[in-house]
Amino acid sequence: MQELVWVAQKYGAANLRRRNGQDFAPVGPASELPMRVAAQQLAALAGMSQKVQEAIVHSQAVFLRQVQLKERALATRVLHAWRDIRQWSMARTNRLSRAKQRVRRTLLLHCFLYWRDHLWRVNRSCHDIQKLRIVATRGLLRRTFSAWRGLCEARWWKTQLKTRDRQIALLETEMKRMEGRPVYVLLRRRVRGIFRAWKALCLPRKAKQQVQTMATRHNHIRLQDLSLAIWLVHVERQRAQAKQVTRAALHHKKGVLLKMLLGWQQARHV
Repeated sequence: MQELVWVAQKYGAANLRRRNGQDFAPVGPASELPMRVAAQQLAALAGMSQKVQEAIVHSQAVFLRQVQLKERALATRVLHAWRDIRQWSMARTNRLSRAKQRVRRTLLLHCFLYWRDHLWRVNRSCHDIQKLRIVATRGLLRRTFSAWRGLCEARWWKTQLKTRDRQIALLETEMKRMEGRPVYVLLRRRVRGIFRAWKALCLPRKAKQQVQTMATRHNHIRLQDLSLAIWLVHVERQRAQAKQVTRAALHHKKGVLLKMLLGWQQARHV
């Protein structure tokens, strides 16, 4: 290449001298120098074009290889990013599923505890009602027995009076038959005195028994009123406690739902 440049410089200087009249036109092989230079230049340009073509082909191959490498790297990064996003989505889904299961278990536990407390209160109320029924039944039985005993005693007294009257009648008949009128009069007076004494003795007992019966009845009525008042107070207290428990359960449920919502929002922002 340097030789070709040197020859071209010499040829240009010779032509300049010829135009200036300082030198003669070459004759013979010297006149073929431009053709040789042109041929050498064309050969050099042909070689250079072939080298340029090879360089272009090599550059295209290198560029295609770089493009393939970049596409592979991009596909690898995309695949890794998709895998990371998929793993993150699955982890988020698993976290949400575990959170839902935990919330469901918590809600089921609270529902079971509330149901157990409510069932206990219902059973307690039924137990209290059963106790009140037993107490009322006992009171009724006691009053029934007292009334039956009073009736039996009244019948017994009536039977005693009838027996006494019958015995007195028989005795009077017998005395009339045996001793006559004076004895009958004396016996009757004596019997009247005995009867008066017996009546005087029985009346206080009967009055005392009536007073005791009235006092017992009054005590039963007062106990029933007191039992009813206590039962009403207990029922009101149970209702108030049930309302408090229900209010607390609702408040707790609202708090749990708020925590769930906040957790879901945080998980969503994450």
